[in-house]
Amino acid sequence: HEVMVRDSDALWELLVAGEIEFFVTNEGFTYESPPPRTELLGHFPVGGIVRGGHPLLGSVADDARFPVIRSSWTGLALPQSIRSRMAGGANVIEDFAALARIAAISDAIWFSSPCAVPHELETGSLVLLPEDDARPQSEVGILLYSLERRSPSPWALAVKTALRQHIRRLGSPHGTVPSLT
Repeated sequence: HEVMVRDSDALWELLVAGEIEFFVTNEGFTYESPPPRTELLGHFPVGGIVRGGHPLLGSVADDARFPVIRSSWTGLALPQSIRSRMAGGANVIEDFAALARIAAISDAIWFSSPCAVPHELETGSLVLLPEDDARPQSEVGILLYSLERRSPSPWALAVKTALRQHIRRLGSPHGTVPSLT
């Protein structure tokens, strides 16, 4: 078995070509024909993640702007609270370790799930930006995409079940980050 980490658009092409059996991405992915089979695996909280000591965690001028980083253009629109602070366009980097490092050593705002960096949040090297009292924590559905015309292999069924259980353990109600220990 082989695991590939790619942008959702690249994974869609591999799925349609029959080179992969399924892929997992956030809701909001748009695709070309043929229509896929989609299965909801669970939900993750999402928001702005910044370094401990970031200017946005204190008082900062209303016109202060910061770079925004994210792992993909696909799916989720940036919340207004992040768009209003964005300097230039969002920078897309597919490597989560690189995104975490950039967020930890710069004033960049990383739009992602706190589930991607539980240890960094626990130690305080990264911090989830507080949400406005007027709106709840944002969530994103995590979907498995496969082709209708293809029956899943026993391996794919087992992986799907394991992913669903793991995603539900990680993504808890109201955007709290559960301990992984």
